[in-house]
Amino acid sequence: ADTDSTVYPPWRVFVSFNTEAECANFYKNRRSPKSNKFKGTSLIIKEAPEPNQLIYENSDMNSFLALSGNALSYVLTFGISVVSYIIIFLLHSVKGTGMSLLVTGVIVLINVVMPPIMKQLTFIFEVHHNREVIQQSIMVKLLLSRCIVSAVIIYHVTPYEEKFSIASLEAIQDIVLADAIVPLFRAIDVYGYFSRYILAPVLGQDQDSFNLFWRGTEYNLAERYANALKTIFTALFFAVPLPSGLFLGAFTLWANYVSDKYLLMHKWKKMPPIGAGLGRLCRIMFMFILFIHCLMSLHFFANWPYRGVCGGDKAKVPNCHLVCDVHGAMTGPQQSIVHIYNIFSVAGFVIMVLWMLKLLLIKLLTRYGGYVSSDLKLVTSMHARKTSEVTLRSIGNARAYVPTLTRKQLHQRLICSDLSHVPAPYN
Repeated sequence: ADTDSTVYPPWRVFVSFNTEAECANFYKNRRSPKSNKFKGTSLIIKEAPEPNQLIYENSDMNSFLALSGNALSYVLTFGISVVSYIIIFLLHSVKGTGMSLLVTGVIVLINVVMPPIMKQLTFIFEVHHNREVIQQSIMVKLLLSRCIVSAVIIYHVTPYEEKFSIASLEAIQDIVLADAIVPLFRAIDVYGYFSRYILAPVLGQDQDSFNLFWRGTEYNLAERYANALKTIFTALFFAVPLPSGLFLGAFTLWANYVSDKYLLMHKWKKMPPIGAGLGRLCRIMFMFILFIHCLMSLHFFANWPYRGVCGGDKAKVPNCHLVCDVHGAMTGPQQSIVHIYNIFSVAGFVIMVLWMLKLLLIKLLTRYGGYVSSDLKLVTSMHARKTSEVTLRSIGNARAYVPTLTRKQLHQRLICSDLSHVPAPYN
């Protein structure tokens, strides 16, 4: 209650247990949907997020406004992808010396400016109660936009007869190679040096403002995941016409690992921990990437050498969607590989649909049926007996769910508290 004695209905309750055994027994006893009712209301019981990941200032946000803002963010992301397609299509249609390198440079530039744009779209328009969900939203938008720009648009704007041409393959290889070079420049941390040695002496009026420039460069975990997945997507998308892209993609992943590890240990600001939701989302995205790889490899093999079947008339192009027709003019090995990838594509599509239906069904049962998901980390009875002697109050570094506000202009967090009902001697 506030100073006006206005009572707000609770929307989330955090329960802490004295021992791990009590927590395990609680979840085991809450498996029945009937036991998840409180005064006729279904309770959604799930593992709590990290304490400093909650965004308390969004607690009273209207759900319709939040959904509208999230939808607007994705619509703007789609609009940015469309604009990128138009730019690349117009540049690709211009024939001339050096145009291939220009298109490659534009694609690299678009990939460089995408992360700050997607972060601003998320922070400005979207409303979430958890910073982990914000990271997931940034990763989805960034991954989709970068994959579309780096692979899908290039495949679509390239004429049918030029899919396997030397110029097209060189352009694709330049894009993959540019991704391998970018981590080396990121390891230099130009902005970090500029912030500490140029901005701090000039703009630091006192010790607190001076410390703001020495906190280290903020990094975004969603961007790191998106970079790795985009590299894998590009390499697997063009694996058939450009096998060397697999080796370049492996080198890019190694370069990202080395540069990110160096920056994490020496240059980057220490960020608060988040849950495992971002990693689980990456596994789902990787499943989509494997399906797209099977589908595109099927198209590449079925249409080889992109001058009609086996170089014949263009009118003999095989009919390709989820599966490709096996044409009589194909060679024996070509027919075999098309058959194999037809099976992979259908199997991948079925697995993907069943997996998404499973996730949707669990979410609906959790929200409306009182079902407790089985992926919660329960403590077995044997392990619970061993750890039951360790109590919550005996842990010195345990974090509590204290409402706080984070602002970039402040070095420390603001603690949100209501002191109106504290007795006068202590207020």
